[in-house]
Amino acid sequence: MIRLIIADDEPPARMLLREYLSGMQDIVLIAEAENGTDAVRLINEHKPDAVILDVEMPELTGFEVLERLETVPHVIFSTAYNEFAVRAFEENAVDYLLKPYTKERFQKAIGKLQERVNTASANLSHLEALSRLLTTFPQAISSSNQAPSNQVPSNQAPLSRLMVRSGNRIIPLLAESIVWIEAAEDYALLHTAEGKFTASTGIGELEKRLDGQVFMRVHRSAIVNVQCIKHAESDANGNLTLTMTNGAKVKVSRSYTAQIRGLIV
Repeated sequence: MIRLIIADDEPPARMLLREYLSGMQDIVLIAEAENGTDAVRLINEHKPDAVILDVEMPELTGFEVLERLETVPHVIFSTAYNEFAVRAFEENAVDYLLKPYTKERFQKAIGKLQERVNTASANLSHLEALSRLLTTFPQAISSSNQAPSNQVPSNQAPLSRLMVRSGNRIIPLLAESIVWIEAAEDYALLHTAEGKFTASTGIGELEKRLDGQVFMRVHRSAIVNVQCIKHAESDANGNLTLTMTNGAKVKVSRSYTAQIRGLIV
């Protein structure tokens, strides 16, 4: 199932897209935006699998929308201007629909989208398997070199290196380089000074496997590296917001506030 958002300032264009999408059982339209600002808000809020995005919209262009997203979904551009095609594909667009287009042309774009989504899902599954292998392999080697024992094995050491997705590549990432971690449904976004990377492991599992002396849960959807907290601010209601070394603002939920205040000496 592909969760989709439409962002286009023209009501007739949105209506036509709804018509073309009707009857596609594996596509779910979850929201529509009529300007760039709303597009950013809705995409960041719903985190869809894909967006059909107009280029020229009020307030923000389609490319400016992409620059402001926490997580960039698969993108099909839909526009009346052909001069943006090169840049669109530089942004790794699935397809570039030049208005007006037929239903058959639209269905071809959706076919490309489905193929891209399926490929991404397969890559993440392989990444997860590789991550588990790299995590457990040193422990397995160590265990094989030890004499049999009836003692309960000690907890495995915290992860110091993770295998993460960067575009079409899988690369190693040092845990210490992670500034903060953001939940993204079943996955997690690892924010570093160099950018953000996707981990196939959810935030709850990462909390268990990372060093608890370094990484602290501050919200159900956020973990921070305490060594990367630049400063904390408290509002009139006592709510805390952390400013991280990469400039990110991370809110602390009330249930975790005491842990942060415990760092104050």
